[in-house]
Amino acid sequence: MSPHDFRAEWQDRLRGQAYPLLATRRPDGLYVLSGAALWNRAIELVRQWRRAGAKPGDLLIDTPAGIAGASRIMAALLGGFLYYPISPADCAADWLAAKNPRGGRRAFRLASGRSEGLSELAMPEAVSELEPLQPNARFVLSTSGTSGNGRLLVVLDAECIRHQLVCHTEALDLAEGASRLCLLPWWHSFGLVLDLLLGLWARQAVWIQPDLAMRSHSLVEVCRDEHINHLAVVPRLAEVLFSGLRTTEGLPELCVHTGGARVTESLRRTAGQRVGRWVDGYGLTECGPGVLLDGVPVGCEVAIAADGGELSVRSDFLGLFAGRRERLTQNGWLSTRDIVERDDSGRIAVLGRMDHAWKDATGNWVTARDIEAWAEKKCATAVIGIAGNGAHGLRLAIAMPESTSLSMRNWTVALETQFNRRFGVPVTLRTCVLTPEYRRFLQADRAKTTSDALIKSLFPML
Repeated sequence: MSPHDFRAEWQDRLRGQAYPLLATRRPDGLYVLSGAALWNRAIELVRQWRRAGAKPGDLLIDTPAGIAGASRIMAALLGGFLYYPISPADCAADWLAAKNPRGGRRAFRLASGRSEGLSELAMPEAVSELEPLQPNARFVLSTSGTSGNGRLLVVLDAECIRHQLVCHTEALDLAEGASRLCLLPWWHSFGLVLDLLLGLWARQAVWIQPDLAMRSHSLVEVCRDEHINHLAVVPRLAEVLFSGLRTTEGLPELCVHTGGARVTESLRRTAGQRVGRWVDGYGLTECGPGVLLDGVPVGCEVAIAADGGELSVRSDFLGLFAGRRERLTQNGWLSTRDIVERDDSGRIAVLGRMDHAWKDATGNWVTARDIEAWAEKKCATAVIGIAGNGAHGLRLAIAMPESTSLSMRNWTVALETQFNRRFGVPVTLRTCVLTPEYRRFLQADRAKTTSDALIKSLFPML
């Protein structure tokens, strides 16, 4: 696909369209941007950036937020710039203050606030490592860093972006005019490609709530008051939503599309009872980022290793990523390091990471799902967090409901011995009681899941 064709397709979806496309509520009122207004604003930004010295292919570094952020993202797409979204935490990085650009491509930092000025910077070393970049490259994406391992992984070109948007629009059966609530940060691959851009591509009404408080009732109220049809979230935010739905009516018109971390069976059961549709997504930043929807491959080939259940992915749209030559086989397969299995219907379930799993005495894989099921049966846990290397030892954090008896709380100390006997690996166990205040504390953490937040809370120095 040529850059001209990609731009022409976005023009067809935006220019001349009078329907409300982007909307956000602020204390001073409702702000709405039509498709035509978004197109015009993006084209004007392209002209401003070119007058300031930026050329197609140059790197634009930004911290996108709200309608202004969406306009900048669209302008980068239309203008042929390479857009690099970063989190606010990265704004203070040393290289943002550098003034010695190098190499063929130039790097610019977009001014914060309402100003659209450019500041020329040194090319970030992490981006330089992703060279050579294709002429049609559009986005530099990274892992979210919610688990402390954020890093650059991939550059997506125009054809790869289009492939993901087309495949997911069809697989999710997205209807034009439906509403979507954007919550995920746009420097995260899942939030950018499969939330904001997917909504714009499908001509949905995209509600942007950058300042939404993470209180459970707030998320429920926005979905109900704005008649939201689609919500793409990491599992932690799904837990926030469902905790707010415990004492209210469900949302039968809402489709929740989750990804970014493994979903627990308890969360999946709750979703089936409280919302109209639950779509369990799985992907990799390298794949731009979608791979599976409800266990079915979307826009790629998958293979499962017979000797261990590891998932491999192959696609012409993997994008460019650091160490690609080392990570791809001669036939173009990418090892995911995730253990999966097929159920009786042929769907693929993700069981866990290979570095957090091990084989027991019978030769069968033990994964996070097995540990969760065992712990739930033993002590009726509310939340379970697992960390460590299964071959050498695990850290197990268990939060029990307030209704748990005192004798049961004391008995959990003996679980370390039982765990070692059952799974053949030592475990360090810490427990707590999940009060409403402590649940809100965990849900406010940046971790992708409440389980990850529990581990960080009970094992703060590890």
